[in-house]
Amino acid sequence: MRFGITILPELRWADAQHRWRRAEELGFDHAWTYDHIGWRDLVEGPWFDAVPTLTAAAGRINTLYGELASDWRIEDGQFKWTAVVPPNTTATAILPDGTVQELAAGEHEMGQAGTA
Repeated sequence: MRFGITILPELRWADAQHRWRRAEELGFDHAWTYDHIGWRDLVEGPWFDAVPTLTAAAGRINTLYGELASDWRIEDGQFKWTAVVPPNTTATAILPDGTVQELAAGEHEMGQAGTA
């Protein structure tokens, strides 16, 4: 069974990144956020766009094999993702359109047009 979590975009990304990292530490398989929502107390509180919230999810973690890093951005209307895979390991990257890429150790730049 896989478990996910929803992280509301109610904090600036500098503060929200700690929630995303904690979700990773707790072993959640996936995390979700909202772009637009009006519900109960959330209507009157601060609400940030999904892009800064997802930017907070970008990060670095130390593994037994070294640092694993992920960072993404929208540049000239194109989704660009940089991933760093530690030595002697592999990773699976899934792009927004569902494209799956197997990554060997090292730094990888991936992109996709029409995602902005």
